[in-house]
Amino acid sequence: MTGRLLAERLADGGLDPADVLAKTALYQRVLSAFRQIVGSPPAHAWWVPGRLEVFGKHTDYAGGRTLVAAVPRGMAVVAGPRTDGALTVTDARTGERCTIDPSDPPAPFTGWRSYAGVALQRLARNFPGSDISGDIVFASDLPVAAG
Repeated sequence: MTGRLLAERLADGGLDPADVLAKTALYQRVLSAFRQIVGSPPAHAWWVPGRLEVFGKHTDYAGGRTLVAAVPRGMAVVAGPRTDGALTVTDARTGERCTIDPSDPPAPFTGWRSYAGVALQRLARNFPGSDISGDIVFASDLPVAAG
């Protein structure tokens, strides 16, 4: 799996071909960071598009109606399994990392790390006994604090 191949798959799915170079660089960043941290290639890779909320801002989280559209900017994410029960999430752009063990009390994370902590705690509560450990590396081309 290469950054170029992943970006070309996005173009095959409708991404403007002019954006392939930028997405290639984003994927190369997360793939390289993952290999450096874990020592092997990731098992999974995704593109998570940003969204433009046209109507019903954040009401969908509470079951309300909303109208959203995907935007070309977003997050390149790669992941692989771990065997120790912990989840490690790394921002490939800044090098910031957090390691979360779902059996520990919620940690007082700040910024994007709090989202990772809350999501892991929720998964652990909703799916007790499930192995939700792993290594995740992401990089985003969304504007900072864009939501």
